[in-house]
Amino acid sequence: MTTMGNPKIIVVEDDQDICHLLKLELDEHGFDASTYQTGMRGLLAIREVQPDLVIIDHGLPDLSGAEVARRVRSTS
Repeated sequence: MTTMGNPKIIVVEDDQDICHLLKLELDEHGFDASTYQTGMRGLLAIREVQPDLVIIDHGLPDLSGAEVARRVRSTS
């Protein structure tokens, strides 16, 4: 978890337009947002960064959002 600086948010979403808009809005409001377009890349980033919040699309091309969340919870 972030203890100093801007809260870190990871967005896992396969639609580039949605990723772009979410990142713009989150950055504008003082968050440190990163986007990933596959479940596996998002999962690796979540484990490495340990963000304050994760936003996950349900219908990702490789893993479902539910599967990503399940894997994150199983390693916490």
